[in-house]
Amino acid sequence: MSDAPSQRNVPKRQIARLIGSSVYPMWVLSEDSQLVFTNEAFDTLFADRMEDSLGLVCKVDSQGALPDQTLFARWLALPANGSLASVRCVQDSIPEGISADSSVVLSHSEGSKLRSLLRWILPLDDSASPCHLCVLKPDFGDTQAMLDAGFHQRIEVPSLSLLLSDAKLDGIWYLQSASVGTQTLRKQLALAIAGEHPLRFVAHCGNYLLALAIVLFKERRAARGERPARIAPFVIDGSLMDKDLLQSTLDWIDDTRQSPNLPEVILHRIEQLPLELREPLARRCHEQNWNYLVTVGHSSEQGLVQGGDLWESMIARASVQIIPIPTLSSRTGEIESLLVAWMRRAPQARWSQAFLDTLLAYAWPEDIDEMDRALEHAIRQAGDQVLDESHLPISLRTYPSHIERVQANEPIVLDEVLERVERMLIEQALASHPRNNTAAAKSLGISRARLLRRMQQWGLGSAPSASSPGDEVIFEELDTPDE
Repeated sequence: MSDAPSQRNVPKRQIARLIGSSVYPMWVLSEDSQLVFTNEAFDTLFADRMEDSLGLVCKVDSQGALPDQTLFARWLALPANGSLASVRCVQDSIPEGISADSSVVLSHSEGSKLRSLLRWILPLDDSASPCHLCVLKPDFGDTQAMLDAGFHQRIEVPSLSLLLSDAKLDGIWYLQSASVGTQTLRKQLALAIAGEHPLRFVAHCGNYLLALAIVLFKERRAARGERPARIAPFVIDGSLMDKDLLQSTLDWIDDTRQSPNLPEVILHRIEQLPLELREPLARRCHEQNWNYLVTVGHSSEQGLVQGGDLWESMIARASVQIIPIPTLSSRTGEIESLLVAWMRRAPQARWSQAFLDTLLAYAWPEDIDEMDRALEHAIRQAGDQVLDESHLPISLRTYPSHIERVQANEPIVLDEVLERVERMLIEQALASHPRNNTAAAKSLGISRARLLRRMQQWGLGSAPSASSPGDEVIFEELDTPDE
């Protein structure tokens, strides 16, 4: 199984920024167990103790000047059992004798039901001053699932993403990563949800992107205090449109839209819309003041602005916020985090290292949709077994970068490789056309003279001095020097 990595090179300023903005109490213990950092939520929870707490040595056997200080230091300490190099989650509670406002933590849980606490312990190693970050969060009922033998497979790696909590986006598995790029994408989406402006996604335009756009519209409605829409947003797919289909789609929008609400429209793969259809579409968008989002492929933006004045105005409005979504092939370092997030659908699933290696080696030409299908296929194939390479679709298992990778310490002599391949093909052609060198040369697409030279060079039979009865007479072209 895949273990959480023990080394996390995380910039100190990034840690401080994430800790400071979190709603959950957090504290950092240095390598020598001193309390060196707390966030605002922690200070609020222990408001009566923060004047003299920084610098406190927090060990399970600490002795403070006062009994309550001793109790506080021992409670803040790292648990004595378990590895200090891996992410852990333990059940916790604030002991009696430590004055604290527990509602600071529990108020973030649903309703007023009292909940126990969990303490996440995250090793943060920058090679100069390793430390541990502790996060206090409510227990939402999945403690046992996290504390079993494989719980580390269900948390993000690295686990800094635990510090950021956005309920609107937490259910989208491909946004669950602690990388700077993914966290930036989450912030951009949160900004988009908070506004009413058109925007443009630049991404591999698959079904996942339509689902993401639908979530954005839904969250915007919720933010305005409106009830969920009775119909889903309209989708105009530029890759499918002709004049008749576009007119039918526009009529359909007119017939079904909810007045006085503005139509919610997703202009999908809009760069593929024929030029002659762009101005009519933009005119309808302008007349009805659509609430719209645009999706565009990564390499297709150059021709996007070609059209009339209304089209250019529509695209300009969608350029107020441009949200690029990186492809999976550029997120190799996040594949394990995304796997963990996806597997929340199957909480009992376990996987082998070979399974993860196959996912890491694959190029994902169909991007997020393909990974989603591959993991669904693997879950169906595995049943109750540990997920292994054999459970993945054959397209992943036979991908060249996984089957055979050239090692960097084994240099390639190109001439030798080409000669081996050429000899193999010539031998196959001679076997398929015995005693007929002309036919063998034709099947290879080379001249008979070249074939005879190679046969003489490698000792493949004898080159006859005259044409054999089965050979037809042909004019031989001269070989060029580079053949």
